[in-house]
Amino acid sequence: MVESAFPRPRAMRPGQPKSLYGKLVLAIIPLTFLVVHLIGWAQYGRVRSEMLSAIDREIGILARRAAGTIDDLLGRRYSDLFTVSDTPLILDYHHNRDFGLLNEAGIYRGELAKFLRNFSARNRDYARILYLDDRG
Repeated sequence: MVESAFPRPRAMRPGQPKSLYGKLVLAIIPLTFLVVHLIGWAQYGRVRSEMLSAIDREIGILARRAAGTIDDLLGRRYSDLFTVSDTPLILDYHHNRDFGLLNEAGIYRGELAKFLRNFSARNRDYARILYLDDRG
C-alpha cells in the first residue's frame, strides 16, 4: 500500500459535533446543567429550613395556647375542689354520724346534696356531682 502524503482524517464517531459551535454547545450544556442543579439544591435547602422553622414557630404557638387553656381549666377545677371542701356540711355530717346522731346526719346529708346540686347548677361544668362516703 502506498502511503499518502496527507494524513487520513480519523473516523468521527456518530453524534460528535463537527463544527466549533457544536463543540462549544456540547461543553457548555453539562456545565450549565450542573450550575442550575446546584442553585436548585441550594434553594431547596434554604426553603426547607425556612419552612421547618415556620412550622416549629406555629407548633410552639399552638402548644402555648393549649397549655394556657389546660392551665385555666385545671385552675378552675382546683378552685372548685377547695370551694366544695371548705363547706362545713361535710364535717358536720361526719361528726353527727360518728356520734350516732343519724337523724341529724340525715339532715346534713340532705343539705350537702342541696349544696352540691346548687354548686353544679351555678358552675355548669359538671353534669352531676356525687358525694360518696365510706359506705358508698
